[in-house]
Amino acid sequence: MCLLVSMLLIANFSTIICAPKDMRNIIIHKMTYEVTHVNIVVNEPNLAPNPSFEEGDTMPSGWTNYPGTDLIYHWDNNCAYSGEKSVGVLNLTNTTDPLNSGWITTDFISVDYEINEYIFSGWVKFIGIPHENQCAVLSIKEYDINYQFLSYRGIACEFTSEWQNISIDTIPSNETKYIKLQLGQVLFYPSTEPDPSIEVRFDDLFFGVWNTIPNTPTISGKTQGKAQTVFNYAIKTIDPNQDDVKYFIDWGDNTTTTTDYYKSGEEINVSHIWGLVGNYSVRVKALDEHYAWSDWVTLEVIIPRNKVIDNPLLRFFEVHPLLYKIFQLLFKGL
Repeated sequence: MCLLVSMLLIANFSTIICAPKDMRNIIIHKMTYEVTHVNIVVNEPNLAPNPSFEEGDTMPSGWTNYPGTDLIYHWDNNCAYSGEKSVGVLNLTNTTDPLNSGWITTDFISVDYEINEYIFSGWVKFIGIPHENQCAVLSIKEYDINYQFLSYRGIACEFTSEWQNISIDTIPSNETKYIKLQLGQVLFYPSTEPDPSIEVRFDDLFFGVWNTIPNTPTISGKTQGKAQTVFNYAIKTIDPNQDDVKYFIDWGDNTTTTTDYYKSGEEINVSHIWGLVGNYSVRVKALDEHYAWSDWVTLEVIIPRNKVIDNPLLRFFEVHPLLYKIFQLLFKGL
């Protein structure tokens, strides 16, 4: 099914970033944006379990909540964006730890951050008017290959009396192999007092791939030639999402070239002149419209010295020029 995700940044929407690994304190940055949006067509499967919370017995299938916290959890048909049910969170206090509270997926979700960028979106609604800085939050908890916690990343939304879609995308990482999705409430400033009666409802979640990095480019052309001459090369790549791409070229001689954007699959021609003899590693990578980089491709280029006849007798005379003069005189006398 094709899902249209609207990445909508509204004034007073805020990002939450957690320091990685052992640092348990949440570092919160409150930012204000002008109203902008980018529409993204997502054709990939929804990896969020039970995204509309319709399935389950005593708990929504695929979801649980943190025990031992002050929060109160609802899962019922009192309020829903679509379907019949949604989940809710209330009874926020200024000691609530957003890292370890709220609804969270029961199972780890396998991800490939090295080649894919993911988006987590959902519909949010407040029941009642909260105190200032009391926010709903969608977050992603990231884990390494051994299921050890790495980092926490999320987006928070201030009061909205109507259902509002919010979303956050992932950052490329070689370490992250699994994630869990989390829903809850958070205070931007823990010194303030929240209204514990305020409930936040969540419904219709989506987590899936929205962008894939371009394929590794190909480069073809001369691999050997003379200094101070023009070398021509053809470069091409395919972007899995058919995004336009541009190329960054490192010529191996402390010079670089960045091209304009071109269509996916379009072959482009570039040229370069090496001023000195030597061996050069030419590297090329592609960048798509969403700032996702491909891997590097490398081409080795050799600019050799002019060929010299390798004659042992000539090398001997170069070392002994007087003997060479004597040889010349003897040769002339023959």
